[in-house]
Amino acid sequence: MTKEKMRLLRSKFIRTLQLLKLAKQKNLIDDEQYTQTTKKYRKKISSLDVEQGEAPSYEILGGFAAKIFFLLVTFLAVAYFLPHAIALTSAKPSYLFVAFGCPIVYLMIVYLLDKYEPEPKLYVAGAFVWGAVSTVIALYLNAFTAGIFGSMVISICLAGVTEELAKGIGVYRLSKHPEYNDTLDAIVYGFAVGLGFAAVENLFYYYQFMQAGAKANELLGSVATMIAIRASLCALGHAVFTTTIALVLAQAKQVKGMPDIGDFIKGYFLAAIIHGAFNYFCIAIGNNSIIVNSIIVMTGLYIFWLVIKNNWKEVRDNNNYFKGLGVPSDI
Repeated sequence: MTKEKMRLLRSKFIRTLQLLKLAKQKNLIDDEQYTQTTKKYRKKISSLDVEQGEAPSYEILGGFAAKIFFLLVTFLAVAYFLPHAIALTSAKPSYLFVAFGCPIVYLMIVYLLDKYEPEPKLYVAGAFVWGAVSTVIALYLNAFTAGIFGSMVISICLAGVTEELAKGIGVYRLSKHPEYNDTLDAIVYGFAVGLGFAAVENLFYYYQFMQAGAKANELLGSVATMIAIRASLCALGHAVFTTTIALVLAQAKQVKGMPDIGDFIKGYFLAAIIHGAFNYFCIAIGNNSIIVNSIIVMTGLYIFWLVIKNNWKEVRDNNNYFKGLGVPSDI
């Protein structure tokens, strides 16, 4: 079988899974039938992935070595940030609430927008956790680049390169899973990873400002203003940057059947450029960067909104199959 035929066949299997999910939501099939049928098609998809040289699509972490890597990163993240969280909770519990509360609220809003084919909560939570623990990867990469270039300005601009790499690793692995099958899924998982990262990064910054005390007020304005900016603009910025990678991977998956490392690199560089521009404006134009960066973030959110509306339309068209208005010819 040629790769083109395998790609088309895989796309049909993915479409079948989507229609099965819709049928289950409308109670047109029972739980047992749904479980058995979806299991059968997932096996078919995994077989095609192996035949094309891909890792089995159901393996989000992709093997023993990757699981060890994930556990190691998680351990390092907990060991590094837990003392900060405990100290912050003891001194300023409201800071901890804002650090995690705002990103979680944003994620819940995006999750609810996926109203026709909601993603498994466990996978979305896992994506959020990866974003949170990936901060430790970014932390060491940022320290490494700062040691090489020696300039704080250059290091901050390169933060987009290091941080999007750390977050993007998780998005790339998620893109191999059958549940990750359209652009709205990409937005949900991209937001989850980006907001998980933002939550822990905000925690770290809030801790630093708490330690700096009055000096922080003298140098960077009121702590309240800083918290508001990081809880809104910076958190949503991370979501926008990482979702850029997720969307490129989703489009590649729809076209080719499975994204590859080349697709990841395309999305990664695009996200790193946007992230780098965001950081550059913070340095170059100071307080005025709030306006410019708000435009960047709002533009990204508007584009995502257009993608979501288009996805809703496609799903409503699929729903017509169950109203006698059409027959799914691709099953």
